[in-house]
Amino acid sequence: MIGSSLSKFTGTWVEYFVASVVACVCAVVALRLINHDFDQDHSQTMDESTRLIREKKLAVITEQGTRAYQEDTYFTFSCKGLQVIGVFDGHGGNAVSAFLAKAFETRLQSLVKRGLPLRLEAWPETISDLFDKVDFEMIEMLDVEKYEQIGSTATLGFVVTDPSSYEKRRVVFLANTGDSRTFVYAHDRPHYVLQTEFHKPGDPEEKARIERAGGYVLMPRPGTTEVARVNGILATSRSFGDIYLLKSGVIHTPDIYGPWHVTEDQDAFLVAGSDGLYDCLDMAKVVDTVKFICETNPKSGTAYQVAQTLAVKCKARGIEDNMTVVVLKL
Repeated sequence: MIGSSLSKFTGTWVEYFVASVVACVCAVVALRLINHDFDQDHSQTMDESTRLIREKKLAVITEQGTRAYQEDTYFTFSCKGLQVIGVFDGHGGNAVSAFLAKAFETRLQSLVKRGLPLRLEAWPETISDLFDKVDFEMIEMLDVEKYEQIGSTATLGFVVTDPSSYEKRRVVFLANTGDSRTFVYAHDRPHYVLQTEFHKPGDPEEKARIERAGGYVLMPRPGTTEVARVNGILATSRSFGDIYLLKSGVIHTPDIYGPWHVTEDQDAFLVAGSDGLYDCLDMAKVVDTVKFICETNPKSGTAYQVAQTLAVKCKARGIEDNMTVVVLKL
């Protein structure tokens, strides 16, 4: 009886063990199948970005400055006719800026998988929708109470293929939330051809919008180095995060610029930088730096030369804030 019972128990246990192993294997296989397309897209993105870096068409330089922490993050994306660069300048910590760098890349991978817009006119709405979805995910996934006073700017440059163009011409769109900046410089023009504008609380339109929402702007006292701040706290009027200021008019909505059509024989660069770059060098000096690279290296100037020269100039002036610059040669 004991032997018979033991035999039944052993058989039952073995069957259960085998079934469990089979279930686990099936689950792993299913998970791999689900993630296969995502991993494949991510691999293609990494391979393309690596190629651009090796060819010196893409460069990133980031400096901590005198700050105790590095709160800037960035990302680059290149896959199936779409190139995107982005810089995120965090404040109060890097939780939001780090989240944005990953979330935008993931969302762009999903966009490529679903299919890019078939009309050039659809891109501004697509970009705006991208910002909305990332903001929704951030609020859903981050601990609101823990991170309510942490935020980040976001400035991005999109290089897309015009679907209506027989020659597959490339077109640039820019999108910006906060006081970082992205711009395009083309050497056949006297200045930059497209740039984003800072979102500052002291700007009349931004100030009026904040006041309509129930917030206020503390303006700087004359003769001081103070800056305008939302509710006397935040020095940018738009950002991701900063949950505690949502009811005071701080929004994540970007301003979108473009389209600007890339001419293949142009010497042109797309540059994205946090405010640490523009605090060291005003816009004119930044543009002059890119212009210098183009003039001294006709058609052969590299993204690395632009990024490195900007970083050297900032160091010479003394970098206090975090500084990040991403450069893509068009």
